[in-house]
Amino acid sequence: MAMKYRKNEAKEYARTALKGVWTALPYHFTADDKLDEKSIAHALDYSISELKIDGHYCSGNVAEFWSLTDEERMRCHEINVEANKGRVPLIAGCHHQNPYEVVKLAKHAEAIGIDFVIILTPYQGAKNDDAVFDFYRFISERVNIGIVLFNTEQTYPISAKLAKRLSALPNICGFKQGVSKPQPTTALRDAVGKDMEVSVADEAPFVYSV
Repeated sequence: MAMKYRKNEAKEYARTALKGVWTALPYHFTADDKLDEKSIAHALDYSISELKIDGHYCSGNVAEFWSLTDEERMRCHEINVEANKGRVPLIAGCHHQNPYEVVKLAKHAEAIGIDFVIILTPYQGAKNDDAVFDFYRFISERVNIGIVLFNTEQTYPISAKLAKRLSALPNICGFKQGVSKPQPTTALRDAVGKDMEVSVADEAPFVYSV
């Protein structure tokens, strides 16, 4: 399946695709600890056809990505693409401490037609802005798919200053802001909101943000 956009078009595509209400779903397993592919497909199909979601986030924290092998994650991405049938945009969680593994997951997502990938900051070993920037630059240089950054308080935080620096990378096209206070999100939107989408994952500052 061909990509939907060129690398330098990721930001523009994200402006229209990363809108509305998106869901994240847990994965299902059989009694012998294998992927329950029919149940995974059914959950997404129900969310699209009955709940009328605008997009879906595969292999996120809700799906406990850290407990899956890379092969399981890639197969789940394939199941989601097959069940989706192009109805809504998909984003694939390619979180990993090893940037080479991130690239492998992202290239697979790109090859099967997923719209975007989302990547947590390194959750071990990231000590400063330069280290985080180099992590994302390494990945950006090796994939064409649009990259959404996942900013949380549990990993190295992406400040407004670092966000502005990262936004210069051609396929960095959005932020998922998973922080509990509105001030960092306001600063982030002021810094890069004109260049890319900033999604707030936490309900606490929702009214303030609106």
